[in-house]
Amino acid sequence: MVKKIKSVPKRKATANGNTTSSSRSKKSNKPRKNNAVTQQLVKQICSITDPFCPIAKGSRWPDSSQTPSLPFQMHAMVPLVTDANGTRCLAFIPGWFFNYAINTSVSGANYVFNTMSNMNSSTLTPNNVRLISAGLKLHCPTPPLTTQGLVYIRQFPISNTELIDIAARSFRGNYTREVALKDIHGDVVVMRDINETAHFYYHPDEITPSSTISAYNNKGWNIITVTVDGAVPSDTVLNIEFIMNWEITFDDSDAEALLTNTPPPPNPLAIKASHAVTSHGEFSNFSSSKQLESFTWDKASRYIGAAAESFLPMAFDALALTFL
Repeated sequence: MVKKIKSVPKRKATANGNTTSSSRSKKSNKPRKNNAVTQQLVKQICSITDPFCPIAKGSRWPDSSQTPSLPFQMHAMVPLVTDANGTRCLAFIPGWFFNYAINTSVSGANYVFNTMSNMNSSTLTPNNVRLISAGLKLHCPTPPLTTQGLVYIRQFPISNTELIDIAARSFRGNYTREVALKDIHGDVVVMRDINETAHFYYHPDEITPSSTISAYNNKGWNIITVTVDGAVPSDTVLNIEFIMNWEITFDDSDAEALLTNTPPPPNPLAIKASHAVTSHGEFSNFSSSKQLESFTWDKASRYIGAAAESFLPMAFDALALTFL
């Protein structure tokens, strides 16, 4: 019996001598690389996730709220000076009026706090505020060869009563890291949210009605503590850079309301992707803002890429464009 041989598609010679098949290859339904719409989505995710992102300064939370608002960034530097025993602790608090505290004493393993301070020099008087993202960048100003001590970085989901004294070197925090003080070169810490209430609007007085430490009301965010121990006594051992990105609203009768405008359309895809990035176990402490940026961009791109693969490319583009 003679077997039939399947015909092979003819191959055409090209100008450089290579050959190509005359049959057309099947089109892939996978999303196109470097797709402009996908890149725009990833940028929006980074702007609401990475507080050090260049476009985070103008970011607003893309939920269904269409109340006219104003993006506002707090940016300041606070020196951390050790006590006579070479130790000191700073607590970063997500409040509008008062947002950080430095311990006044040490009781055993606990650092005791009495009052909160304010890095916000703005004269704006918003009616409601919500925090989009926040973080710290640590700078060690002392020469490496003469620098001593250890830095303990922690995040605690604590209430006002627990904030009075904190075991800031314990391992009961949500996220922990220790690093030698001499190895601090622009390390960053991103404040992690605890639940969805972190992105609700609140009157500023609902969070920090006064400078008394016990007056603080947790609204869905962790507290970051940065503790130095074993350092040179009575010396500025750290300069701590604060960044807080807010979205604020004003009463219609206030002249400041003229500064606001309607927020961008809701983008549930960006919100889900942002939560996917921040819920990653490694999303907290980074050796530089560049490392944080790369991490955020990579995780956001992976999330959007996986979402896009469930659609045909044109269908995904059409869906994503409704959010931008």
